[in-house]
Order: sequence, then structure tokens, then C-alpha cells
Amino acid sequence: MLLGIDYIAYNGTAKCLVQVLFNDINEKVIDEFNYLIEKYNRNGFNYLYTNSTVSKEIGKYAKDNKIEIIDRSKILEQLNNSKLSEENILTSVVDTVRFNL
Repeated sequence: MLLGIDYIAYNGTAKCLVQVLFNDINEKVIDEFNYLIEKYNRNGFNYLYTNSTVSKEIGKYAKDNKIEIIDRSKILEQLNNSKLSEENILTSVVDTVRFNL
């Protein structure tokens, strides 16, 4: 299964590719994301977000491929260091996501 890109951010000419996963990241996932990076964003920033914990080996493999992994522990750290409340986060999500009811 080939991954897709979930988000592309631009800052002037700089581009950032983001992939969000709800499962474990392994070498195959890194390789598939790296294929997309080579095709669309060789010189930019590239991030994999996951709600799971990533091993040091996979973290190093990703870093060697110029991919930064933001795993569960980093997400929780960022949330704990921010001034966002649960209500603010939910409001932000609801304002961003369109639901077809």
C-alpha cells in the first residue's frame, strides 16, 4: 500500500510534506514516504506524525532519510507545553474539518 500526502504547507518557495498515521511506523512506511519525497519535495521539510511510539532504530532510519517523526511522546510534550485547552483544540478541529451530516 502506497502512502499519500495528508498535508502540504508552503512558506514562500519552501515546501513541507506531512503524513499522519494511526499505526506503527516501520521501514516500509519510511521507504514509501521517501518515494513521495523524492518525487515531490527533495529539498524541503518532511514529517510523519503518529499516535504510536517509535523505536530509536526507526527514528534514526527516518532521520537518515530526512524525515522527522513526531510520535506520541512529542505530541503530548507539545500539548503540555502549549496554552491550548481541550476546548480550544476541539474548537480548532471542528472549525477546520467539514462534516457531511
